Amino acid sequence: MVHRVWSRLFTVGLLASLVLAGCGAAAPTATPELPPASASIQLSWFHSIEFAGVYEALNQGYASQNKLDLTIKEGGITADGAYIDPVTEVQSGNAEFGIAGADVLLRARAAGSPLVAIAAIYQRSPVALVSLKDSNVLKPADLAGKTIGIAPPDTTVYISYRALLESEQVDPATITEVPVLPQSSVDDLFSGKIDVLHAFITHEATQARARDASVNVLLLSDYGIDIYSIDIYSNVIFTTESMIAEHPETVQAFINALTKGLTWAVDHPEDAAKHVVETYGATMAPPIQALQDEGMLASVPLIRPAGSQPGMMNAKIWDNTEQVLLSQKLIDKPLDVAKAYTLTFLNSVYGQ
Repeated sequence: MVHRVWSRLFTVGLLASLVLAGCGAAAPTATPELPPASASIQLSWFHSIEFAGVYEALNQGYASQNKLDLTIKEGGITADGAYIDPVTEVQSGNAEFGIAGADVLLRARAAGSPLVAIAAIYQRSPVALVSLKDSNVLKPADLAGKTIGIAPPDTTVYISYRALLESEQVDPATITEVPVLPQSSVDDLFSGKIDVLHAFITHEATQARARDASVNVLLLSDYGIDIYSIDIYSNVIFTTESMIAEHPETVQAFINALTKGLTWAVDHPEDAAKHVVETYGATMAPPIQALQDEGMLASVPLIRPAGSQPGMMNAKIWDNTEQVLLSQKLIDKPLDVAKAYTLTFLNSVYGQ
């Protein structure tokens, strides 16, 4: 009995000495924290609420929380009249990420550019037909005999409009098309130069409604048969195949921040619009600045439609976009569309 007691006391003493010896050992060296990754995103146009989710990724600290030093580059037209092309900027390495229409991305891939969409800002197309009440344009068939103010033929807006005509079997020969400029297109509508304007519901449509609440607005994504949807993504965020292969952690950090920024923007649309005006309002014409609230409210159902999460993309919309491009002879052969986009980073965010 005595032997067992001494044996236990010896064991306890040995353990205590080991613990004390451990307390005197040098503390493990802390792993140095890596600096944030740097990346930039080239916007597709001038600053506006269309990019509110990107802005809020910075404003709310989501980028820094994900160890990302993000720079936002304004798009639009340079002083010498040249368009700042996000595809060119990303391909040349001037930006890691860019924003463009899904049709632009597919045409770039058809030309050999290894670009990949990683998220969508608007999951429903913002393209709409805007007309004064007296024009009586209540459905696509009513476009026959009208004069329509059009965007340049190679733009997502124009491609979507032509897809609507084909889907709804409206003969283009019955329509008079007149090129208009973004800055004067709403004036052209109210002056009678055109009967109908095709434009974004978040921009020109809000300007028209501010001048006359009775204007008719037809959202193109409400039309089209299942196999030929008009719902072309107008602003996907893309990068290069090499960026995804070589820096997936930076791409994931960006998507983590973006999805939180988009969510914050749709949950706080008035504040998101206020931030846009406070930060970039000096570059906007006063009437446009005053309508950022309405534009942001119109954006909410496009950014987060029922049954979806911010940023998500749908294979059917990508496939239908390819069919639109083939039908309009904007690409000459089918593509491997599945390689044009990836849900990997979004699925990581949403646990899918």
